[in-house]
Amino acid sequence: MDETQLLIFRWRDEEFGVPVEDVIGIIRNIGTNRMGRSICVEEIISLQGKSILIPKLCTDLDAVDNKLTLIMYSNGAQIAIMVDEIINVKLMGR
Repeated sequence: MDETQLLIFRWRDEEFGVPVEDVIGIIRNIGTNRMGRSICVEEIISLQGKSILIPKLCTDLDAVDNKLTLIMYSNGAQIAIMVDEIINVKLMGR
């Protein structure tokens, strides 16, 4: 039986998992660079010379400080999402 490792993270009151091999990096947010309330991008970061847009996933714009940014591949695209906490890595059977 093949097994895969999942990075388990929490966003709000729910836990999610992504394959570890899809994770590019994790960045601790120390503050946000707001682009305005009219567009759905919370901030832009630069990683390895590439700009990555971080979508706004929460309604409380002041609650994004001290969160983590999880940078990963999803369907072949590089994306970044803000999460509350990285919980652990779990081994799962396929």
